[in-house]
Amino acid sequence: MQDWRCTTSVASLPLRAGTAGWHCGRTSQGSRTCRILPAGLLRFILTAHSNLPPATGGRDSPDTQENHRMILADLHTHTKYSHGGNSPAEMYAAAQARGLEIIGFTEHSPRPLGFDYTNEYRDKLTRHLPDYAREVLEIKAANAHGPCRVLFGMEMDWLDGQLDFTRASSTAYDFDYLLGSVHFIGQWGFDDGAQPWKDMSQEECETQYTRYFEAWERMLASGLFNIAAHPDLIKIFSVEQFHVWLAKEESLALVRRGLAALRHSGMSMEVSSAGLRKACREIYPAPPIMVMAAEMGLPISFASDAHVTDDVGYGFARLASYARAFGFREYTVFDRGQRSVYPI
Repeated sequence: MQDWRCTTSVASLPLRAGTAGWHCGRTSQGSRTCRILPAGLLRFILTAHSNLPPATGGRDSPDTQENHRMILADLHTHTKYSHGGNSPAEMYAAAQARGLEIIGFTEHSPRPLGFDYTNEYRDKLTRHLPDYAREVLEIKAANAHGPCRVLFGMEMDWLDGQLDFTRASSTAYDFDYLLGSVHFIGQWGFDDGAQPWKDMSQEECETQYTRYFEAWERMLASGLFNIAAHPDLIKIFSVEQFHVWLAKEESLALVRRGLAALRHSGMSMEVSSAGLRKACREIYPAPPIMVMAAEMGLPISFASDAHVTDDVGYGFARLASYARAFGFREYTVFDRGQRSVYPI
């Protein structure tokens, strides 16, 4: 018999009325496990036992320096040179103001034609990529001894059938580290808007989730990247349907294969607050994926995926509590092939 006392409680926060969410605990044999609970019961458990900061409703303010002191490295940020809103210098100033000790700049990588968004920024990014590199490297050199160090990186899109393009992009500059991410299923940018997801049945959604995690496994097995960004980004516009799919044994087995590839490639898994600002209103990745990662002893890294200064270091107190709830006590920073570990 399973013992569902609240040894750990994490869920999609804030919850929407009438939805269910994940509750993670331990069985009587001591192993971690998760299940979907009705919204009312889950809300009672969270209110009574959760060690996570309470959801305030709507958009959070960035954590104060005091609150997020446990996480001092934000390893996923963007600039005005893609679809962000601020310059590298402004993003760096925000990191200093938040008390961060490391900020990683990870602008999007250029994409070949055919992998397109409705509001496409490809031409601007390609034109200004040298400016991005120059400005970030200048800030890095000027602050080599802190108080906030800079890491020069890029977020690489995994595009099926484009391995040569991706290899070339990943070596275009002397990067300190690289994020790997999946934004496209085939040539469809699945995070481009909610409407296609609204038109899908549960079965159609589940087909896309499976295709996503199959591509995710291929990305992780490539050995090209250091950190797996927002692992379950695919849930962004269909979070309830995603959790129904994720509860199935075959779905968990597929995700587990990806995590095994991540471990084999020497990568870390990103734990990101970006989902709290998106339609899914949930940390990336979801609790069942955190459970598997913890059981496999995988390293994790933290990120805001900030596109504007207000989002640098966003939700880091919540991320720290979330990670610690699954037993994680340290996080990883990559710098030119070297892995450093910091306590949470």
